[in-house]
Amino acid sequence: MPLTERDEEVLKHVARYRLTTTDALRRLFFPEAKPGGEKNIVRRLTGDYLQPQPLYGKRVYYQLTPKAAKVLGESEESATPFGPQALVRLYGVLAFCCLGKTIRPVFTRTEFIQAFSGFAQALDLGQNHFYLDFDGKTTRLGQILVEQGGEYQRLVNKCRKLIERGRELPGFQEIINDELFVISIVLAEESKREMLLSHLRKNPLPVWCRAEVAHDLGYLMPHLA
Repeated sequence: MPLTERDEEVLKHVARYRLTTTDALRRLFFPEAKPGGEKNIVRRLTGDYLQPQPLYGKRVYYQLTPKAAKVLGESEESATPFGPQALVRLYGVLAFCCLGKTIRPVFTRTEFIQAFSGFAQALDLGQNHFYLDFDGKTTRLGQILVEQGGEYQRLVNKCRKLIERGRELPGFQEIINDELFVISIVLAEESKREMLLSHLRKNPLPVWCRAEVAHDLGYLMPHLA
């Protein structure tokens, strides 16, 4: 089946986030169209290029097939069903970047290495997700942290460890010191977000911080037990 230009862009999007949903495709590729266009493209690509996997309930996510991963130069792992923790993390990144009020493309591994060659190789870019954050005035390097359940204090501790690690890396250290680094925390519940922000107002982190809710994330949490 010959691929259209839009087909290719959809597959690159899936490679970037390692998964997608029809909601994300509609937001990114069919914002002005009547509902249904995203389903047509998924239907056409499923089989040779996309494969559905269970998300929660009757919902599914789509990832690359081994054939598509090979064509796009992606690892075999990108075509393998994700474990519970990886699914929460990757869906949280997709939700933050593509399903919120602001679209914020996550860096691919290649893009990040090209942009931050001084310290990129010292980071696990399979587990850590970065993007460029713009607040209307300043562009900062952002890192996305997705909650995996538990108390909000665990997230605060993870943030402090990320900052400590960043300060050990020349180049990253300067970004932090120049107040050009932001940690964006993705949570499943508004109540936890409010508790987190209340804590951070009293005990602020030494970097900028965002906290956003991806409500669907909560449906994935029971699988982490």
